[in-house]
Amino acid sequence: MENKNSIGRFILVLAIGTTLVAFIRFLLPRYGAVVNTFYYFIPLLAVAVTEKSGVLAVLRRYDVGARKTDLRKSLCYVIVIALAFPLLNMLCVWFFGNILRIGPFGMFGIPENDFVLYGVRMPENPVLRFASVYLSSVCFALVAGLTYNTIFALGSEVAWRGFLNRRLRWGRPVKNIAIGTIWATWWLPVMLFNGYARSSVAVAYVWFVLLSFLLDAIFRDTRSLLVTSAVRGVVVSSSCLYFVAGGSPSFNGTGGLAGTISLLVVTVCVYMYGRAADAHSTKE
Repeated sequence: MENKNSIGRFILVLAIGTTLVAFIRFLLPRYGAVVNTFYYFIPLLAVAVTEKSGVLAVLRRYDVGARKTDLRKSLCYVIVIALAFPLLNMLCVWFFGNILRIGPFGMFGIPENDFVLYGVRMPENPVLRFASVYLSSVCFALVAGLTYNTIFALGSEVAWRGFLNRRLRWGRPVKNIAIGTIWATWWLPVMLFNGYARSSVAVAYVWFVLLSFLLDAIFRDTRSLLVTSAVRGVVVSSSCLYFVAGGSPSFNGTGGLAGTISLLVVTVCVYMYGRAADAHSTKE
């Protein structure tokens, strides 16, 4: 009963805080960047209010830190996902867009003509141009994902993989669907402010649920909110990947159809790895 009451209080506080910040964002569009930055930490503040604790006490309670983290395992998750995600994204666009000609996926092509990347003119060799786009995406995802995006992600991971993960007593599938749905609903004002179409909002809900399954599997293996925040930061930062067709750049972000399919593949692979590791440890 106490769990239900605390979850109800958390959702109420989260809704009030989100509504208040969205209203301020509407009234003060000039300060949108500042308001958006604060928005990321609403779930952390909601947990602090619900548990009647200070923010630092909440961070300690949910063991947000690197002291007990398996650094080698954590880096493996971060680096492998940083390498795999943009590659899967490209393959999805190429297969569904170029081969099957499904419009929403866009088209994949090697940059042509005078291609400049970060101020550097790339050689004409198509393999080198492809590699330069891919590696730049991986580097950006690692740098951005492991710095400010990790900090922003930690502001809500305390709520999703921390507070709600401990309080909800359902099985893992139902729990992750519930957390992903709450997460997406909290993010709904941002989608509305950015003019998302209904179909894009629906894809976003699927994306948040899939990401909840992925991060839950990683959290069960590492027991670290810092690692799930870093992985989340890397995945989100992979949206810098772009494809060039006919010399005209076209953006295909993380949250699009290709990104959703890529996330599904990564999630299934991580879950299979987790099951295999559990089976191996049980035999030992």
